Amino acid sequence: MTRQAEGHEPRWAETMKHPEVQESMTYLLRKLPEIQAAVESLDQIVQFGQQTFQDRKSMDYLEDQISLSSIDQESIEAFVKLIGKIPVLLKLVERIEEMATFAESVWNDRESLAYMSSSISQNTLTQKSKELWEKADHIQALAEQNKDEHISIFTVMKWMKDPSVQKSLRYAKATLQVMNNK
Repeated sequence: MTRQAEGHEPRWAETMKHPEVQESMTYLLRKLPEIQAAVESLDQIVQFGQQTFQDRKSMDYLEDQISLSSIDQESIEAFVKLIGKIPVLLKLVERIEEMATFAESVWNDRESLAYMSSSISQNTLTQKSKELWEKADHIQALAEQNKDEHISIFTVMKWMKDPSVQKSLRYAKATLQVMNNK
């Protein structure tokens, strides 16, 4: 005799009685149109890719473009690594944006500026601030001087290998960790 014949409900029916399962099912049902749209979008991308790979002219053109460019295995691997770091970079950009918003609000608040200027009484701190402003001015002038220079994703990937960029990213990461802890 089966469990149902004895008057017992099937296991899935018992599971459905739990409120958290009901909430999850309700959530999934609400999300079905979005899930369907995402699946359809992926399907369109796959179909496009299949059609492109089946089109000999497109493949020949793509092959010619790749052979003419300086893309090599190392560049592709670096690009894949960069894509993997996008969530971290996004968090970094968001934190920088928060810091910039904070700095702008402090800059626009006269009381905060007055408090900061009164608390800066040490000569060394003032000297370092002047040096920082001079560097900022120099950076701005250099950026303006090179404003027509094209920067590609491959240039950025090359910069990622530079020790000074790595050091700066470590400082930025440490800053974010300290800000998250406080």
